Amino acid sequence: MSNTAKLILGIIALMVIAGAIIFYGKNPDEKNNLVEGETLKIGWVGPLTGQSAAMGEHSSTAVQIAVDEINAAGGVNGKKIELFVEDDQYSAEKTLSAYRKLVDLNKVKIILLQNYTAIFTLAEKAETEGVLLFDVVDCNDRIVASGDNTVCLGIESESISRPLADYSEKQGFKKVGIVHFNSDQFFPYVKDVFVEDFDGQTVVEGYVAGTNDFKTIMTKMVKEDVEAIVLLSYDEGGLAIKQARELGFKGPFLMAGTVASPTLQELAQGKAEGTIFTFWNASRDDEMVKKFNTAFAAKKGHEPFLDFSTYPAYDAVRALAKALSTSKDTSFDGVKSALISLKEKGLTGDIDFKEDGGARVPYSLYELKGGMPTKLVE
Repeated sequence: MSNTAKLILGIIALMVIAGAIIFYGKNPDEKNNLVEGETLKIGWVGPLTGQSAAMGEHSSTAVQIAVDEINAAGGVNGKKIELFVEDDQYSAEKTLSAYRKLVDLNKVKIILLQNYTAIFTLAEKAETEGVLLFDVVDCNDRIVASGDNTVCLGIESESISRPLADYSEKQGFKKVGIVHFNSDQFFPYVKDVFVEDFDGQTVVEGYVAGTNDFKTIMTKMVKEDVEAIVLLSYDEGGLAIKQARELGFKGPFLMAGTVASPTLQELAQGKAEGTIFTFWNASRDDEMVKKFNTAFAAKKGHEPFLDFSTYPAYDAVRALAKALSTSKDTSFDGVKSALISLKEKGLTGDIDFKEDGGARVPYSLYELKGGMPTKLVE
């Protein structure tokens, strides 16, 4: 082959490579790099308005506290964290819009999420676009299996309903009603786990977002003579409890940790007292927790009351910063490997990421007494 021919082939090869880079936007190394530019950009997407606003306010405040502490200590590898916060009103559609804004406009490569359904909607897209998705409230096998670029540090989803199923069987319940929020994938999954674990009969009813009249559903539960009602809800569950009691339901309510919300309790008008629920709370005697709670109260005027939405979010940011500072590189694989190797104490205890990229915090049984979670002796 002549030198001229070799030169022409070389030019063609370079043109093909250049075209591929233009077509795909970035070469593979750049695409998988989670840190670009002068700052470390992190996005947070969650509900700041709507039925789950308290959850989002707790989480975003915890994330901001972690970011402030890390930046005050010099940042991550000398780069300050730049935090972008988006309100999705706990709507998967709005989460997708927020994702596009963060990725396209703000050039964010790391996004912390609270919307369970959105994780599955975004997982493939995030993997293609080289974006790390980090669920900071829920953690289960489905989440970590949704995409190679997805990790989680949060409450073990299965531990919400399994203790309730065990409790129901120990109480001798043969027939239990289940009323669940049906406008996301989270509570339907929790419902499925309960049905699978409970040996007795279940009467299941779902409801959609925006429901405030539960009389038809609760009338059915009373007519079916269920011995207990598993209520898997957000703040609107307070209305469901109140209406069920007014219709004559005498049995116990079994719930998730959302019953700790003051808004839910206010809507229940005192009728949520005695609810048995699964919950996790941080040790108030722990010095790290005390320091964090002081910082939280300085920002919000009160200490956190939704522990499951607060402390995991703080730990997630701290763990992410530590992983980025110790990783061999800032690719997803490098950061995930660093997370798995991480040995760090957090507000949730010893942070332990498994090989699948999940750090799970288990729930325990509590009873609502005086509006506060009181742990049951198991």
